[in-house]
Amino acid sequence: PTITAADGTSGYTTPAITSTIANGKVNAILIGDGGKDFTAPALTFSAPPAHTFDGSSSSIVSTSTNRITLSAAQAATFEVTDHLTYASTGGSISGLVLGTTYKILAKVGNAIALSLTTDDIELSISGVGSGTTHTFTGITATATASITNGMIDTVTVKEPGFGYSSAPAITIGGTGGAIDNPTVTLTIDAQGRVDDVTISDRGANFDTIFLTPAGNPNIGKIAAINIVESEPKNYRVAPVLVIDAPTSKDNLGNALGTNVQAVATLPLDGNGNLTGSADISNVGFGYLKDPAIRLGSAVHNEIRAKDVQDILILYLNHKSDRSETLNENSPFELKAPFDTTARLYDQNGTLAHFGPTSIQNMNTTSINRYNVN
Repeated sequence: PTITAADGTSGYTTPAITSTIANGKVNAILIGDGGKDFTAPALTFSAPPAHTFDGSSSSIVSTSTNRITLSAAQAATFEVTDHLTYASTGGSISGLVLGTTYKILAKVGNAIALSLTTDDIELSISGVGSGTTHTFTGITATATASITNGMIDTVTVKEPGFGYSSAPAITIGGTGGAIDNPTVTLTIDAQGRVDDVTISDRGANFDTIFLTPAGNPNIGKIAAINIVESEPKNYRVAPVLVIDAPTSKDNLGNALGTNVQAVATLPLDGNGNLTGSADISNVGFGYLKDPAIRLGSAVHNEIRAKDVQDILILYLNHKSDRSETLNENSPFELKAPFDTTARLYDQNGTLAHFGPTSIQNMNTTSINRYNVN
């Protein structure tokens, strides 16, 4: 049967509970996850299935032996002293009452004899019932749950670290009786920092508990150097970074002989600009804190002034103050009366230069005189 858990108050986390059976009975309850924040947990089992038989058949219902013969699978789910409830969609078997719970008094093969639950007197069956659908249904299991403290609820990462090459393993310790260790795993991001915790088994019976991740094998080394903002300069050659020396010391205050100063360069894109993250050729060793870093390139490596192409802007057909078009090119001026305005053509030639053909009406009453420039 399935098992569900509920509580009289809200805010609890539902547990994961399963059951196993033997001879039709629940013989174990398995708690995969006990949930949390319960005040008075209550467990509910699904009801057992009804076992159907033909109560109108004399080969199944025996009035001479007071026995009812079930199938082998049905009989295997019942044992002597088990309780079951009788029901039918037709007329009841003579000697049985619909909706009544009986006790199995005897079982011979697949045949059972019944009694009331209050005594051990075999019921007399005097006749078969009507209809083919008669059922025996077992009793729904019940269980009580108790609250057990000492389980892990959450794991909070105080310091995510940096530069782990793989997710660190977790060592769990604590005090308590019959301790059941939880299962906790960590994951890391691209920078080698712990960024997630998964609790697949909350454990049990801890009075105190502590979790310790495995040490970082890259401790004391430079893991990464990120460019936060690129310089507004171009470089001929990728600049070298000057990284402060490691600060690990012995008990006399002397720098340890195992200290190694890190070395890195900054990559350039096709335009000579800094890009991406630093290329670390030596991660160093013995660093206790993030070292100061500065550019170590010579000045001649930097192109201080970027090449900028000069742009010449010519204001053609406009006045020198760029306020408007030249007067002589104004459309209004060009549409002045043709016969009263001096007209000069290419190289100050006169109209006669083009020949004697009349190109427009010069009559002052004709509108055409305004339309030809």
